[in-house]
Amino acid sequence: MTMKTAGSARILEFLRYTLDVMPAELDSRRQLESLVQGNLGGGCVQVRIQTRDGFEYDIHRSAGEEPLVMTADGKATELSLRHGALFRPEVFSQNEVETIADQVDSQLALIDSFDREAISGIDEQLAQIRDSLQTNAAAIEAAQQQAESLAGELEQLPGVEEQLNAFVSEGGSDAEAINAAHAAKALRDREERELQTAIDALRQSYQNLGSQSEAMTGRVARILSDDVLRGPNGVMTSQVQAGIDQCVADVATLIRQARERIETEGTSLRNLAAKLTLAHKEQELAFRKLIDKHTEAQGKAATRSKLEKQKNRLLEKRQLLDERQQKLAHLAEERTVLLVNLSQQRDQRSGIRQDVVKRINDQLAPASRC
Repeated sequence: MTMKTAGSARILEFLRYTLDVMPAELDSRRQLESLVQGNLGGGCVQVRIQTRDGFEYDIHRSAGEEPLVMTADGKATELSLRHGALFRPEVFSQNEVETIADQVDSQLALIDSFDREAISGIDEQLAQIRDSLQTNAAAIEAAQQQAESLAGELEQLPGVEEQLNAFVSEGGSDAEAINAAHAAKALRDREERELQTAIDALRQSYQNLGSQSEAMTGRVARILSDDVLRGPNGVMTSQVQAGIDQCVADVATLIRQARERIETEGTSLRNLAAKLTLAHKEQELAFRKLIDKHTEAQGKAATRSKLEKQKNRLLEKRQLLDERQQKLAHLAEERTVLLVNLSQQRDQRSGIRQDVVKRINDQLAPASRC
């Protein structure tokens, strides 16, 4: 390695670059990269390290490239310096030392570096928990808004039921038959609604599966370019592409089978819906014949039927409200578990930090104290 500038500080910076221990601050990182580029040109730096297990490796790095980890006899390895998996030195410039002295977060980061593997695992868990909490909060907010909207609509239900009860109390000697006929008519309306809901759900699932199939084909089917497939590593990259192609084909087959099953069931439901419609028409004719025999009931039938349909719509809303409330209860339980887990992970991290501080203090005592 030939360097245009000399001095132990410069050598330290080159060591830092080679081992990929870059400054956290962006300007400092750019200055270090500029220094390396200006001194190395097209050359490289090589550093030999020895792990705590006694294994030796040579680290090669050129300006603008990633470090290469080689065995001591010059063979390539699959090892990486990322995240300190192989070797993690701690290097700090004078400015960074001053920053650590002034900022609590920097001090914690320094303490964490003494047990990076354990702390990194906890930090990953904490990040996942925070993401889950954000998702949970958004779901709770959406469910609450839906529940509030449904509850507002359901305020009409008592009034509708009161009007219907007034009809039930009328009708004289034929009141029982008329009430039963109206109840059956209201049930027919519910049957039509619920069957249509089932058909719509199947149709939506069919469309969703089609969208997923198209998305997978578009994103995954052809990732590797022809240049890569024909390159010096074409045998391996072709195996990658072949595996992807087979995966896409297998998933496409499964999706096609699922869509075919949904389509078959949809056809069956539509056939049943047609039969149900015919049965409803026959039952409606019987209803009309009964109502036509009673002049008083005939005059109120249209209003009563309208109220029955309105009640059915509101009953659907009440079912949806029950579902939203159950979902909110589930989300609340999920949030409680997440918060408990968050607290436990933080306590565990704090315990590790306290152990590190104690270990450092024991080693430095009595001259210094962390």
